[in-house]
Amino acid sequence: MDPTLALVLLTKNERDSINQLERASLVERLCQSMTPHHIINLPGKDPVAVKGVFSPVQVIVEERASKKTVTRILKLEMFMLNLEEIANKLKIECASSISIAGKKDANELMVQGNHVAKVKKILASYHVPERYIEVDMNLKKKKKK
Repeated sequence: MDPTLALVLLTKNERDSINQLERASLVERLCQSMTPHHIINLPGKDPVAVKGVFSPVQVIVEERASKKTVTRILKLEMFMLNLEEIANKLKIECASSISIAGKKDANELMVQGNHVAKVKKILASYHVPERYIEVDMNLKKKKKK
C-alpha cells in the first residue's frame, strides 16, 4: 500500500500490520474521512466550492402576537445572494416592511404578512430552483367555540 494513502486511511496500529486492502474497503474508508462540500453554480458567475452540507432556503410563515403573520426567509447565504437587494425587491413586491436580522454568516429576512408565492417568484428570478425552497407554515389553527 502507498505510504501516503496508508497515513490517511489507516490507524497507527493498522499501519504496521496491514499491507493490502480491498478496493471497496479503501473507498469506504476514504469516503468516511472526507468532509462534505457542495458547489454553487450560478449563471454568469464562476462555480464556488463551499464547505459543509447543503441546506435549502427556508421560508417560514408564522403567527406573531395579536394574530400578525410574518414570513421569515432563512439560509439565503447558501446561494450567495445579496440580502439588501432581495430585501428591496421584496419591499416593493409585497408592499410591506422588511427587516434583516442575524449574524454575519447567517442572516434572515422578515416580511410582514404571508408572502410565500412572492418570495418564491423573487428567488426564482435569482435562479434558485423551487426544489431548494422549503416552506413551513407555522400558522395556529382557530379553536372552535
